[in-house]
Amino acid sequence: MVAASFSTVDIDRMRTFFRVAQQTGRKFVLSMRQAALLEFLRPEVEAGIIELPFLPGDPQVEIFSRGKEKPYNWERKLMNRYGTVDSQWVSEHQQEVLLFATFYDMLELLATKPKPGSVFIYSESEPWDEEGEIEFGKLENWLEFLGMPMFQVHASGHASSLELRDMIEELKPKKVVMVHCERPELFGKFTGWPLQCPERGVPIEA
Repeated sequence: MVAASFSTVDIDRMRTFFRVAQQTGRKFVLSMRQAALLEFLRPEVEAGIIELPFLPGDPQVEIFSRGKEKPYNWERKLMNRYGTVDSQWVSEHQQEVLLFATFYDMLELLATKPKPGSVFIYSESEPWDEEGEIEFGKLENWLEFLGMPMFQVHASGHASSLELRDMIEELKPKKVVMVHCERPELFGKFTGWPLQCPERGVPIEA
């Protein structure tokens, strides 16, 4: 089996793994939430506004059901419209699928009984806080128990502090506006450059 973990709403990563599944002769097995998202985007996809080579109902795509006793109404609609597969089906066809699975799907992954040689592709950023490190450690323990080695394949798009400092020094901007930073004051002291953080309702003057 090949299982892959990435952001549930990352359409670009979904597209990439679907193409991997195509090239390796596997079916791409989505989560219910991903199928619901794609169903919501169906009009834009069919109109050519969003480029996506697949949608729920396509023959190369399956939807994974976690076997809840009381599925939500939106889940029931997807199940009735397209049908779903469960852990037993994945277990019986595991050499033919690329399964989306995150840390929160480990019990379902356990139920699929991964065969020797199965792998887990972690296509997400490294943990950036203590809670994330704890969760990542639990994921590693689960995968060790399941006998699935983890391979990280990811480009986060986040630059390091050193790279950001070098970019600022190269550009020499009049003003640096921080819109995505956990510790802007620390970064300001590190770069030696005056920073401004946006505030709700306060205009930023050039």
